[in-house]
Amino acid sequence: MATVLDTLIPVAPTSSVELKHGVHMNGLNSTLTQIMQDAMFVTSCLNSGNRHARMDPHIFSEFITSIGCRLLEFQGLEDNETLEPTDQACHAGMATFLSTLYIQSGGRRYMKYALISTITKDAVEKCSGLDDNDLLIWLLFLAGPSVLAALERELLLSKVRQELENSGALGWVDVHLRVSSLPWINALHDAPAKRLYDEVCTFV
Repeated sequence: MATVLDTLIPVAPTSSVELKHGVHMNGLNSTLTQIMQDAMFVTSCLNSGNRHARMDPHIFSEFITSIGCRLLEFQGLEDNETLEPTDQACHAGMATFLSTLYIQSGGRRYMKYALISTITKDAVEKCSGLDDNDLLIWLLFLAGPSVLAALERELLLSKVRQELENSGALGWVDVHLRVSSLPWINALHDAPAKRLYDEVCTFV
C-alpha cells in the first residue's frame, strides 16, 4: 500500500537553505543548528510541489539515518532534560519529526515511542513561557497527533490553545506559516495538524 512518503518529490537542490525565523534559533547549539538546516533543506525540496522526478529512496534513507545518528550522538533520549530549553525543544522536535517518518515509511502506525513521548512532554513543560514560542508551537503540532497522542486530551488541547494565544497566531494559515518555517513536510504533517487545530478551536 502506498504511503504519503511515496508521493513526496523534491526539486533540484539550491546551494543552501537557512532556517526561516532565525531569531528562534538564538543560542541554539551548533550541532542542532546544522541538523535543523539539513532537515530544512530536504523538507523545502519535498514541499516545493515539483512533480518531475521522485527522490531516490536510498538518498531519503541516508537522510533519515544521518539525522537520527547525529541527533543521538549529540544527546541520548534518556537525558534530554539536561539541555537548555531551546536545545531541548529542537532535540525533542527532531526526534518527533523522525518518528513520524518511520511511522509512515514503515507502516508502523500504532507503534509507541515511549522515550520520545517522555522527552517531548518534558520539553513542552520546560519551554513554556519562552518569549518567542513558535518553536514550541512547532513541537506541539508535530507531536500532538503522534507521540503526544496518548496525553490526556484536555491537557494537550489546553496547552496548544494557551501557546497559540500567547503567540497571537491569527488562524490556521498563520499557524501553518509558523510550523512550516521549521522542519515540516506538508503532505505528511498538514492534515493531522489541521485536525488538531480544529479541535483546539472547538475546545471549551
